[in-house]
Amino acid sequence: MKSLNTIMSEYFNTAQSNSSILSSHKLLNLREAPDLPVSPSRSEWEILEDPTRLGRSFEFKSREQLRFFLDEILEHEDNTGHNGKIIIDGNEIVIEVYTHDVNNVTELDTEYAAIADEIYLDAQKAYE
Repeated sequence: MKSLNTIMSEYFNTAQSNSSILSSHKLLNLREAPDLPVSPSRSEWEILEDPTRLGRSFEFKSREQLRFFLDEILEHEDNTGHNGKIIIDGNEIVIEVYTHDVNNVTELDTEYAAIADEIYLDAQKAYE
């Protein structure tokens, strides 16, 4: 019987060889991912190393914007069971996300990034 890590590694290796979404040392452009449900107008997510993960900084004009964003991100995490590392520093939130079972970025993470971008836009609009 194969372990979950073996199965996910095989899945990820196959998905990575067939995917044009991610490539080492390049910025992630979510608009190139045709199967994502959300198409943000701009993405600032970066590929970080050791382990390979997606990372982005979000800046807010007010604490109300920050709280709205954080509440929505936490609700999304609760609904999906997929969590990112969230760092709050003043009016800035940094998020890093990857799939721990395979120690790499998967579709779950690109979906998380797309949703975070959408929530960020909503937070900006809600507190203009």
